[in-house]
Amino acid sequence: MTDDLFALALDLTERESGRPKQASIRRAISSAYYGLFHALLRMFADQVAGRGARNDDVYASIYRYPEHATLLRKLLEIDDRDVRAIAATLKILQQLRMQADYDPLPFGMGKSEAQELIIQAREAANAVRLLKPKQRLATTAAILSSKRR
Repeated sequence: MTDDLFALALDLTERESGRPKQASIRRAISSAYYGLFHALLRMFADQVAGRGARNDDVYASIYRYPEHATLLRKLLEIDDRDVRAIAATLKILQQLRMQADYDPLPFGMGKSEAQELIIQAREAANAVRLLKPKQRLATTAAILSSKRR
């Protein structure tokens, strides 16, 4: 799903000739955020339930456990350069997604800037996939230790 979200995000920036509509840019940023968010959720659920459980209801419940703000906060607290780089990208995208999805003011982002962010999000999702087992375990433990608000 994550790769499809990034492909959709890029498609949204290319669908109109010339300058894309604000709605297309907004949806592209939102899709890029969710691509990275879902990469993190999959890593988390795989650690807790195992990859073999991906079609189980329990896996789905675990997958939905982390909340957006709590996940970001916990990632930013982890003392690991790779995880912090992923978290920094997630933070930028989370702020922009909130603006894109909820702010009625004009969204001042052009096509090339949106495409750069989408590529950055895709690279962060790839970095999630490349985390070493110890990094995945530490990240999962941090998420599990969080208190939901």
